[in-house]
Amino acid sequence: MTCDVPKFRKGQDCQKPKYIGSTLVFESSAECVKENEKWYHPDMMIGECVDTIGNSTLHPPGEREVNGNGKRRKGYGLQSGDYSGMSPIDNISTKYPLWTPAD
Repeated sequence: MTCDVPKFRKGQDCQKPKYIGSTLVFESSAECVKENEKWYHPDMMIGECVDTIGNSTLHPPGEREVNGNGKRRKGYGLQSGDYSGMSPIDNISTKYPLWTPAD
């Protein structure tokens, strides 16, 4: 069986490419489920939005704190939804930087 998940289709804008799943928490046995507690793994990321896999021309790197490394700077995705420092490319204002392990 194949599932079609619209968020995983090709051509996403890479603003929020990470999807977080949650799981039940067991205390040493599947018969001992801890209520009201969840772990937020596994995570999934769209491959075309990952650095060195995706198109870096379409998704230029966001500026980072230390010599291109570390967390993103303000206006380049440091805070969710804040891409005010990113310039549109070829009138495409909805393309965001590729994600790295630091994100």
